[in-house]
Amino acid sequence: QYSRPSFLRAMLLEEKSTVGSDEIVKLESNIDDCSPEVLGYVMDRLFEAGALDVCYSPIFMKKNRPATMLTVLCKEDKRLSLERIIFTETTTIGIRRMTMQRSLLARTFENVQTELGEVTMKVCSYVDQNGTQTFVYPEFESVKKLAQTHDLPLKAVFDLAVQAKHHDKKKKKAAVARTSESLGRRRHCSSVFWGCRQCLNVGAFVSSNSMFRQTSFGGLHSYGIDA
Repeated sequence: QYSRPSFLRAMLLEEKSTVGSDEIVKLESNIDDCSPEVLGYVMDRLFEAGALDVCYSPIFMKKNRPATMLTVLCKEDKRLSLERIIFTETTTIGIRRMTMQRSLLARTFENVQTELGEVTMKVCSYVDQNGTQTFVYPEFESVKKLAQTHDLPLKAVFDLAVQAKHHDKKKKKAAVARTSESLGRRRHCSSVFWGCRQCLNVGAFVSSNSMFRQTSFGGLHSYGIDA
């Protein structure tokens, strides 16, 4: 029907990023007739059942009644079980729910050795046009354990863990720099000659092998194979 085909080409360009994303559910309920003891117990149960986060906010409801807003963050597959806990353990008769998108930094967990013992660290990375930024957070339970074991303030152990992580990072950078410098010398020597005694330390091998001949150039040594 047409003398020539017609095409449309489209490209979708996305900026590379270490920030991930996923979908979560937010549950909310306003409660004005439930005791603080019960609410504390409910928080523990919600975390045990798989809630990502649980918090309480003070609010005022009808007739100027001081009340509490319960907020729960969870995955969709945990929603029904968490709603059941809220309905059966509190006095609320309704729960609001919203599906939300969230952005997440890339994260890993590392063990860092300190003077007091080992501490688990959460390491998060953020990459943008200005480069990579790294954020380090000691895990509370491992810091708490060392603080109780050595009878020290929690903050003191926390600071010690952060310092140990930064010191470990500096040591790794220094090791990488030394390795790069060594490889750089080897690449230079192998590109000019077959080897440099200072870098490769092959003098003993060459001197004991009749297949090789040695030639000196102002303190540097090259090695070739006799035909």
